[in-house]
Amino acid sequence: MTHDLLNEILKVLKVEVTRVEIHDLRNNTFFANLHLLLNGDAIIVDARPSDAIAIALRAGAPIFVENRVIEKSRNIDFGTKMTDLDRLKKEKLSEFLENLSPEDFGKYKM
Repeated sequence: MTHDLLNEILKVLKVEVTRVEIHDLRNNTFFANLHLLLNGDAIIVDARPSDAIAIALRAGAPIFVENRVIEKSRNIDFGTKMTDLDRLKKEKLSEFLENLSPEDFGKYKM
């Protein structure tokens, strides 16, 4: 996969992935920064959240989400009417995500 390749390139170049920050949500689109360290210099790269998270997981780097992003995400309107089944799925997903621990991320194969 491309994320595996990028992770290997970063390792060969001795670039450390220090963290990922999901820092904004605008117009139903999330925004993220990939924080890198090269020769003691901090580098911030704008990245799609899905790519940033995939790289962070492979590099063992922490992933942070700003509180305001979480608050904004609770108000996303997808323009569709939610059925009882949809509501139940959303509640179960929320419950699952809220109960994840950092150790859980290492359990899933990429």
